[in-house]
Amino acid sequence: MIIVASPAMQQGKLKHVQLNADVVFLSLGGLGFKSRKKIAAYFAAAVLEAGARRVYPIHWDKGETALVPKPHVLDPMFPRLHRAVLNVISDLATACGVEFHQIPIAIAFDPFENMPARMPKPDAPECQRALSVQN
Repeated sequence: MIIVASPAMQQGKLKHVQLNADVVFLSLGGLGFKSRKKIAAYFAAAVLEAGARRVYPIHWDKGETALVPKPHVLDPMFPRLHRAVLNVISDLATACGVEFHQIPIAIAFDPFENMPARMPKPDAPECQRALSVQN
Protein backbone atom coordinates (compact mmCIF):
# COMPACT_ATOMS: atom_id res chain seq x y z
CA MET A 1 0.00 0.00 0.00
CA ILE A 2 1.23 3.48 -0.88
CA ILE A 3 -0.20 6.76 0.35
CA VAL A 4 0.51 9.55 -2.13
CA ALA A 5 -0.13 12.57 0.07
CA SER A 6 0.35 15.25 -2.58
CA PRO A 7 -0.21 15.69 -6.32
CA ALA A 8 3.18 17.46 -6.34
CA MET A 9 4.85 14.04 -6.76
CA GLN A 10 7.13 14.00 -9.79
CA GLN A 11 6.51 11.60 -12.65
CA GLY A 12 8.87 8.62 -12.53
CA LYS A 13 9.52 8.87 -8.80
CA LEU A 14 7.99 5.48 -7.93
CA LYS A 15 9.64 3.79 -10.89
CA HIS A 16 13.12 4.75 -9.67
CA VAL A 17 12.60 3.34 -6.19
CA GLN A 18 10.79 0.29 -7.56
CA LEU A 19 7.85 0.40 -5.16
CA ASN A 20 4.98 -1.93 -5.87
CA ALA A 21 1.58 -1.70 -4.25
CA ASP A 22 -1.80 -3.33 -4.66
CA VAL A 23 -3.51 -0.23 -3.24
CA VAL A 24 -2.77 3.48 -3.68
CA PHE A 25 -4.43 6.18 -1.59
CA LEU A 26 -4.24 9.06 -4.05
CA SER A 27 -4.38 12.70 -2.96
CA LEU A 28 -6.61 14.86 -5.14
CA GLY A 29 -5.94 18.14 -3.31
CA GLY A 30 -5.49 20.95 -5.82
CA LEU A 31 -6.00 18.79 -8.93
CA GLY A 32 -9.16 20.67 -9.87
CA PHE A 33 -6.95 23.48 -11.12
CA LYS A 34 -4.86 21.17 -13.33
CA SER A 35 -5.46 20.09 -16.92
CA ARG A 36 -6.72 16.60 -17.71
CA LYS A 37 -3.30 15.90 -19.24
CA LYS A 38 -1.56 16.71 -15.93
CA ILE A 39 -4.08 14.67 -13.95
CA ALA A 40 -3.47 11.71 -16.30
CA ALA A 41 0.31 12.05 -15.89
CA TYR A 42 -0.11 12.11 -12.10
CA PHE A 43 -2.36 9.02 -12.22
CA ALA A 44 0.17 7.18 -14.39
CA ALA A 45 3.08 8.13 -12.12
CA ALA A 46 1.35 7.38 -8.82
CA VAL A 47 -0.97 4.47 -9.65
CA LEU A 48 0.25 2.71 -12.78
CA GLU A 49 3.97 2.86 -11.99
CA ALA A 50 3.24 1.26 -8.61
CA GLY A 51 1.25 -1.52 -10.32
CA ALA A 52 -1.79 -0.77 -8.15
CA ARG A 53 -4.94 -2.76 -8.67
CA ARG A 54 -7.09 -0.42 -6.56
CA VAL A 55 -7.11 3.35 -5.95
CA TYR A 56 -8.81 5.38 -3.23
CA PRO A 57 -9.07 9.18 -3.54
CA ILE A 58 -7.95 11.13 -0.46
CA HIS A 59 -7.31 14.74 0.60
CA TRP A 60 -10.08 16.35 -1.41
CA ASP A 61 -12.17 17.86 1.37
CA LYS A 62 -12.06 21.23 3.08
CA GLY A 63 -10.72 19.61 6.22
CA GLU A 64 -12.88 22.00 8.28
CA THR A 65 -15.98 19.88 8.75
CA ALA A 66 -16.23 18.15 12.13
CA LEU A 67 -16.92 14.42 12.13
CA VAL A 68 -18.52 14.62 15.55
CA PRO A 69 -21.19 14.05 16.77
CA LYS A 70 -22.01 11.80 13.81
CA PRO A 71 -20.08 10.82 10.68
CA HIS A 72 -21.22 12.35 7.44
CA VAL A 73 -19.88 12.96 3.98
CA LEU A 74 -17.12 15.55 4.01
CA ASP A 75 -17.67 18.64 1.90
CA PRO A 76 -15.30 19.24 -0.98
CA MET A 77 -13.62 22.65 -1.10
CA PHE A 78 -14.77 23.25 -4.70
CA PRO A 79 -17.67 20.85 -5.46
CA ARG A 80 -17.70 21.19 -9.27
CA LEU A 81 -13.93 20.80 -9.56
CA HIS A 82 -14.09 17.85 -7.15
CA ARG A 83 -16.68 16.05 -9.29
CA ALA A 84 -14.67 16.74 -12.45
CA VAL A 85 -11.43 15.38 -10.94
CA LEU A 86 -13.21 12.31 -9.54
CA ASN A 87 -14.68 11.64 -12.98
CA VAL A 88 -11.26 11.92 -14.65
CA ILE A 89 -9.58 9.62 -12.09
CA SER A 90 -12.47 7.15 -12.26
CA ASP A 91 -12.36 7.11 -16.09
CA LEU A 92 -8.58 6.59 -16.08
CA ALA A 93 -8.87 3.78 -13.53
CA THR A 94 -11.56 2.03 -15.58
CA ALA A 95 -9.63 2.37 -18.85
CA CYS A 96 -6.46 1.03 -17.23
CA GLY A 97 -8.04 -1.89 -15.36
CA VAL A 98 -7.68 -0.39 -11.87
CA GLU A 99 -10.55 -0.50 -9.37
CA PHE A 100 -11.73 2.90 -8.12
CA HIS A 101 -13.23 3.04 -4.61
CA GLN A 102 -14.42 5.77 -2.27
CA ILE A 103 -13.33 5.56 1.36
CA PRO A 104 -16.19 5.07 3.83
CA ILE A 105 -16.30 8.03 6.23
CA ALA A 106 -15.46 7.20 9.86
CA ILE A 107 -15.88 3.46 9.31
CA ALA A 108 -13.04 0.96 9.57
CA PHE A 109 -12.46 -0.93 6.32
CA ASP A 110 -9.98 -3.31 4.75
CA PRO A 111 -8.57 -1.72 1.56
CA PHE A 112 -7.44 -5.17 0.40
CA GLU A 113 -10.81 -6.89 0.84
CA ASN A 114 -11.91 -8.79 -2.28
CA MET A 115 -8.79 -7.65 -4.15
CA PRO A 116 -9.12 -8.59 -7.81
CA ALA A 117 -6.65 -11.12 -9.18
CA ARG A 118 -6.32 -9.16 -12.39
CA MET A 119 -3.50 -6.71 -12.81
CA PRO A 120 -3.73 -3.18 -14.22
CA LYS A 121 -3.34 -2.83 -17.99
CA PRO A 122 -1.27 0.32 -18.58
CA ASP A 123 -0.31 -0.86 -22.08
CA ALA A 124 -3.88 -1.59 -23.17
CA PRO A 125 -5.06 0.63 -26.05
CA GLU A 126 -7.99 2.07 -24.06
CA CYS A 127 -5.61 3.00 -21.21
CA GLN A 128 -3.13 4.63 -23.59
CA ARG A 129 -5.96 6.60 -25.23
CA ALA A 130 -7.24 7.78 -21.84
CA LEU A 131 -3.74 8.81 -20.73
CA SER A 132 -2.97 10.69 -23.94
CA VAL A 133 -5.98 13.04 -24.03
CA GLN A 134 -4.54 16.54 -24.48
CA ASN A 135 -7.07 18.86 -22.78
